[in-house]
Amino acid sequence: MSPQDTSTDILIADDSAEDNDDMYALTEAERKKEESEKARIAREDKIYDELEETQDLAVADGFVSFTRHFKYLGSYISYNLRDDYDVESRIVAASQSMGALKNVWNNPHMEIYSKYLLFRAIPMNLLLWGCETWSLRQVLLNKLEVFLHRSIRRILGVPMSQVKEERIRNIHMRQKFYDIPRARNMIAARQMDFVGKMVRGPDRPTKSMLTACCPNTRLPQRPQFHNKDALVKNLKLLFGQVHDVTIDDQGSMKDWINEVMCEEYWNGLVRCLLDKRAELPERPATWTRRRRSPRNHENSDYQHPFNDDTSQDDSSNQHDDRPPSPPRRSRVPPRHRREEERQQQERPYDPEMVGRSMYDSFKVLGLGLGASEAEVKQKYRELSRLYHPDKHDTTKTGMTDVEAEEFCKLINNAYSHLREIV
Repeated sequence: MSPQDTSTDILIADDSAEDNDDMYALTEAERKKEESEKARIAREDKIYDELEETQDLAVADGFVSFTRHFKYLGSYISYNLRDDYDVESRIVAASQSMGALKNVWNNPHMEIYSKYLLFRAIPMNLLLWGCETWSLRQVLLNKLEVFLHRSIRRILGVPMSQVKEERIRNIHMRQKFYDIPRARNMIAARQMDFVGKMVRGPDRPTKSMLTACCPNTRLPQRPQFHNKDALVKNLKLLFGQVHDVTIDDQGSMKDWINEVMCEEYWNGLVRCLLDKRAELPERPATWTRRRRSPRNHENSDYQHPFNDDTSQDDSSNQHDDRPPSPPRRSRVPPRHRREEERQQQERPYDPEMVGRSMYDSFKVLGLGLGASEAEVKQKYRELSRLYHPDKHDTTKTGMTDVEAEEFCKLINNAYSHLREIV
């Protein structure tokens, strides 16, 4: 099975879960565009294989074959300059490492934080190897996000049935897993760190090529989204909370040259991409403040680094005389959906689901879904001292000894389930 086939299966297997978050839902136009892109790639592959220049070359002891994808330093370079094959190969390698470490993920005696560190060190490093040069379309980025959240659920032991039943969103799963950042933020942090080293480094071809991208319109049937587009999107993500800097649609270096030349300040911005609790670095007083134009601000693709709503691809033709767009109104869920969510939050716990469901396990302890590990432990100890058969006092609980013993079993089951997740 090829890497492309395997990664496609991975995406299909998790589509139902990721559709709960708007960031992974493609519009009908985007879906048709992606289907057209796949058909175009298939036609290009067929034409490439049938070209006279790509046929086998006869040599003295056999022949030499052409290849569509050439592996160099662990990354694949495709003949059509797309990153699809490289991304899908990375997903396959990371998935194989997740399978090889299944005994570690299933070990109940190993702390979740240790599993978190191991996950960041091995599967995520394999997944993002060489991502500094990627030009990701939204579909490819979705595949990386699907792998991340599927792996988190695998490590925390949260099945898909529980995700659907309790409507657990991806942001909640990341919060449970030590607030791990999104795949997009990890990629942006690596690319921006790489850009900083290129700009501050000696004069080499890589530094010259950073500003050598030609703005010419690409020919039909050629990739329209290239590496510069990805860098501009990540620059806007990096400076999303820095109000003194405005990144235009060309990513003009004059707007961020001071910041990138100051290694300490630049690294501080990169840390903010990976840790939402990190404070923005302080700008030196010697730097001039550039006034932020309201018109440019409206036309820019500003996005909070940890917001789950992804922006669309940058438009290639922006007109300065275009009036600013009005702010978008947030979508309000239908009334019946709000009523269902309210009833879900007010629903009492189900004794049969305690120890199996996150909601019922939290509910029997009298806690909400956002409770921390310390709160769970404290509440468990408090209830254990109150309902333990050896310490139970009917006048305090209003339960009989038999009822208190059954309730004590419930809180034990709930705590055993939650300490593997929280």
